[in-house]
Amino acid sequence: MRLAEDVATVDHLRRVGWNSDRAHGLPAHYQGFNIPYVESRDRFLETLEILKKAWTQERFSHKGRYFEFNDVCIMPKPYQKPHPPIRMAATTQDTYALGGRMGFRLFVAPRTVAVSKLERFLAGYHEGRAEAGLAGPGDISVSMPVYVADTDRQAREEAEDSTMHFFRSIGRALAKSDAAAWTNEAREGRAATLGKLTYEEILVEHAVVGSPESVADRLIELREALGFTSFSGWMNPGGQIPNDRVTRSMRLFAERVIPRLN
Repeated sequence: MRLAEDVATVDHLRRVGWNSDRAHGLPAHYQGFNIPYVESRDRFLETLEILKKAWTQERFSHKGRYFEFNDVCIMPKPYQKPHPPIRMAATTQDTYALGGRMGFRLFVAPRTVAVSKLERFLAGYHEGRAEAGLAGPGDISVSMPVYVADTDRQAREEAEDSTMHFFRSIGRALAKSDAAAWTNEAREGRAATLGKLTYEEILVEHAVVGSPESVADRLIELREALGFTSFSGWMNPGGQIPNDRVTRSMRLFAERVIPRLN
């Protein structure tokens, strides 16, 4: 209920789109709240059901597995009707089809999933939309680590340590996740994959690093392959690149990459 009111309030201030995510990348996010990770999908879907009721009905009641409300209402109602656009984050293959069937916009961050797998996963999103009778390709937003320097070599050298630190950290976090929270096969498989990735493999499958020309070429290639409608670049993957270099990367992206994408 608080989440529904918070989003609705911000919607009046700035016409928001709401990004929904059940933190399925790292099960440890649930352990701190003493919630079994195996409940994450059902809790997520029930929360979505409650939010849509709260946003679209003057008063509503709900009795589910995890939450129960009787004749309640939220204030204010959202500015956008019937409610702010919902964008679902997707990592596992079945989540793509689910998002399509529910008619949601999609948010994809290929950090634990290789770019080469995304095209196949996104096909499930489009199939899900078709099953639900929804026209058009849907709305797909992609977020990836991006780093730009004057030359390919300079960009790769400057981003290497920080980028490798990030992917190794994810691998270690997955490896330490409670085995009961996730299937051993899924947990250990992803942890092992991320732990063994070489920098060259990361540059091909998980990040976009290079000169302005190379970065623009790669993003155009990805847009054609994946059909994304918006892109979010993470300019300091790993958080260890000095601020002056990050600022320069952002300036090069704005001045020499974005014009080609437009």
